[in-house]
Amino acid sequence: MIGPDTQRWLVVRVWLEPDGAQGKWRASVRRDDQHRYFTSPEALIAYLAAAIQST
Repeated sequence: MIGPDTQRWLVVRVWLEPDGAQGKWRASVRRDDQHRYFTSPEALIAYLAAAIQST
């Protein structure tokens, strides 16, 4: 049964930072009042997969 103890909030923010013609991909995740920052989509996806499995 899913209850309040098994719910988690993950707030994902994605943006493109100017850097010459291309720009740089960036992301952050807020989880339980902690922030983590990412510089690649692969790192973000790996973190989200681990966070979901630990719930």
